[in-house]
Amino acid sequence: MKPNIMNQLIQIEEEQRVEILYAAESGSRAWGFASANSDYDVRFIYKRNVSTYLSLDPPRDVIEIPIHQDLDFHGWDLFKALRLFQSSNATLLEWLSSPTIYKEEGGIAEQLRKCAIDHFSIRRTSFHYLNLAKRYDFRQVNQKERVKIKAYLYLLRALFCLNWIEQNQSPPPTLVWSLLDGIRVDPWILNKFHQLVDLKKESDELGLIDMNMELNALIQKELTRYEGQIPSLPDRKLESTLLNQLILEELHIKI
Repeated sequence: MKPNIMNQLIQIEEEQRVEILYAAESGSRAWGFASANSDYDVRFIYKRNVSTYLSLDPPRDVIEIPIHQDLDFHGWDLFKALRLFQSSNATLLEWLSSPTIYKEEGGIAEQLRKCAIDHFSIRRTSFHYLNLAKRYDFRQVNQKERVKIKAYLYLLRALFCLNWIEQNQSPPPTLVWSLLDGIRVDPWILNKFHQLVDLKKESDELGLIDMNMELNALIQKELTRYEGQIPSLPDRKLESTLLNQLILEELHIKI
């Protein structure tokens, strides 16, 4: 599939008149537990010509390509990406640490990776994963007798990310196996996670299993604990100076 993805990235650059600085896999294929028919979720950061940014009618800061043949492309403009990075946007941090990189031009992605280590907000990132887990917990897992396998996996991965932030005070890796290598997890939950991964690989994206009350109870206990502690965690917001300098360098502007 990679040649098709690379060709599509080139086509996006030509049709949208942009330069893609970074493109990587996101979603279940990047997390490490895709089904055979999972989409390829390609996410990218792009820039435009300086003259475009100076226009009174600038284009949208997002590029979305309709899903076709299991390929899902979604990109953010450089300015949008850096604004989100400034606020420790967890989705962007996951793109930057993806195990599957399709394109990386210049050094901006690597500079952001290094910057994230010292400047990301423990509180904001933790809230992201807590809300993600609660969404799957309440809507997908606790209210149904038959549950999507991927709902359990998404919920548990969010919980593992919370564990990582708590134990390591750093942005969690995107690949779940790297995540698990760096945290302490209840062995029973870890065993259940491995079983669910095996089941998902054998089924399709909509594969179902019976709701597991014991697993639900353990997950709920952990989420309740995090709900109590996250509001008091330290918060950070990166100053604009460094990011403004990155923009000037990337657009080759001298002041």
